[in-house]
Amino acid sequence: MMARVQHMVFAAVLVCTLVVNSRGSDLFGRTEKIELAVLRAAKSGGLVFSGFETTGLPDLHVLRFEAPRCSSLVQVTVLLVTLEGEDLIRNAPVQGSVRYIYTDRTWTEPNRFSIYLKRLELAALSVFGLTQYVPSWQLLRVDSPIGCEAADAINWQIVWDRDYLAAAQREKSAHAN
Repeated sequence: MMARVQHMVFAAVLVCTLVVNSRGSDLFGRTEKIELAVLRAAKSGGLVFSGFETTGLPDLHVLRFEAPRCSSLVQVTVLLVTLEGEDLIRNAPVQGSVRYIYTDRTWTEPNRFSIYLKRLELAALSVFGLTQYVPSWQLLRVDSPIGCEAADAINWQIVWDRDYLAAAQREKSAHAN
């Protein structure tokens, strides 16, 4: 009886290992890939890209968008889940409401523990193909003017959607050729 349980545990570990190895570990290897999905989501929501704003860190850029009937630009920053660079961004003047977004969760203040738990949940579910979201190491910080309905109406969670990300990659490849 004990040998049968050991064989079942070994088989489960073997199957899990094969599933994990057959899937990519993280589709967002670098910031540019998630930025493509951010650009696409913003464009579909009626925002117009007006350029990047540089920060003191080489891999940290603020994407700036013009929004219809909004008093100033909407700024979207792609941050690491570790919130590296958050102090630099946080010291910049806030123009309205700030939201931190990771897949289907939104916070008004960065909540590192909750973000890690959500990423862990997505990683576990993605091993078995049970989630549409990619367990990325990146989250969004969206700074929008108060009352900017265009920015508030955008569904930012699609940035982590596997199909949406693949479509953004195909669009980039089509424009590059």
